[in-house]
Order: sequence, then structure tokens, then C-alpha cells
Amino acid sequence: MKKEFKWIILSMLTVCLSLNMLSTANSYSAKAENNEVNEIVVADGEADKTPLSDLKSAEEEAREAAEVARLAAEAERQSREAARKAEEEAARVAAENAKKEERKKAEEKKKEEEAKKKAEEAKKKEEADKNAYNIKMSAKDKENLYRLVQSEVGYMDEKSKIYVASVVLNRVKHKSFPNTVTGVVLAHNERTGVYQFSPVKPGGRFWRCKVSDSTRKAVDKVLKNGDYSNGAIAFVAKRYTTYRAASWFDNTLHHLFHHNGQDYYRYR
Repeated sequence: MKKEFKWIILSMLTVCLSLNMLSTANSYSAKAENNEVNEIVVADGEADKTPLSDLKSAEEEAREAAEVARLAAEAERQSREAARKAEEEAARVAAENAKKEERKKAEEKKKEEEAKKKAEEAKKKEEADKNAYNIKMSAKDKENLYRLVQSEVGYMDEKSKIYVASVVLNRVKHKSFPNTVTGVVLAHNERTGVYQFSPVKPGGRFWRCKVSDSTRKAVDKVLKNGDYSNGAIAFVAKRYTTYRAASWFDNTLHHLFHHNGQDYYRYR
């Protein structure tokens, strides 16, 4: 009986030991399964997480690339715009410079023409002012000479006009008279009020006459060729003066010649 009891106890120990070992194995198996599941979950999470990160990075890179492309396109557009504006500005400046150069040339040409015209006018004036008497004459001097000849003998022939003009110019050259044409024409005695040439007195023909072309021609002839009167410095129409005045001319001056009612004299 003791032997049977011993075997029963041994069998129970064996069963307990087996159950314990089975429990331990099951525990290890469960842990292993849990670890495997966790590894799978982690692996799956990591597998899911990695593509999202990569996708985000790709999208950012695509956006960055698009922004770079946009900036490059904008820079190229701005560069083309700047080049176009530079070309337009260069063309505008060139056109403006061309216009300035054209205006400058036109102004220079105008100045040259004006200078040429002035030179020609000065030459004409110089030639006009030149005279056989070598007398400096202003426009006023010449006009006064024209008017005096017209008022004295404007109704007479050319010789009469030539002789009267000669008398005036001979006086300008003579030391006893003023040295300008106007001075000779307007000469008078301030004390007596008597004028050397009667038409010049206030209200006389000198101030209201109209000079004819024939008178101008006759006077210009004397200016060009010189004296035609043999040095005459005075003339008188005796039929229009007193005996006493006429006698003064004959007794004081040297008689040269008589023409068309007038006698011409020079100093003795």
C-alpha cells in the first residue's frame, strides 16, 4: 500500500510539474505573440509614417521647384521688360540727340546766312557810303542832301541838280563850313536868322518836298564821280534876289559860270 501511495504521489508531482511547465510555456508563447504583434504594429506604423513624410517632402519640393520656376520666369520677364525699356530709352535719346543736332545745324546755318547777309549789307552800305569826296555820310546826311537839291532845283534839269549837289559837298570839304552834310544844309546865322539855303527856313520847301528819282540819280552821280562845278561853293539866282545881295556875290567871290538862271561862284 505504501508503494501504491508512493506512485500516486509521484504521479501527482509529475502532473503538477507538467502543468507548471505548460503554464510557463503558454506564458512565454503569449509574450512572444504579444511582442510579435507589437513589432508588427510598430512596423506597420513606421511603414505608414514613412510614406507620409516622404509625400510631404515631395510636395514641398514640388512647391519650392514651382516657386523657383515662377521667380525665374518673373526675373526673365523683368529682364526682358528692362531690356525693352532700355532700347526704347536709347532710341528716344538717339532721336532727341538727332533733333538737337539738326536744330543746331539749322541754327548754325541760319547764323551763317544772317552773318553773310549782314556782311553783304555792310558791304553795300560801305559801297554806298563811299563817295568821290571821301566824306562820311549817314542815311540822314544823304536824305538831307536829296531834299535840299529837290527843294532848290527839283523842277530844273539834271545839270542844275548836279551843280547844287556839288556846291553842298564842296562846302563840307572846305574849312569855312561845317564838316557834315547836315551841318552845311541846315547852317544859318543865329543872330539874323538867315539860312544859307532859303528853302530850309522853318516852313520852307525843304520840309515838305517829295524827292524825285531823277534828283536821287543826279545826287548819286556827284557822289560817285565827284565835283562837276569846278569847286563852286555858292550859287545865286539873281532874278530872285536884291541887287545888293547879287553885288556881294560878284564883289566877294569868283564867278565860275551861269546855268539855267543861276550863277555859281568859288572863293577867290
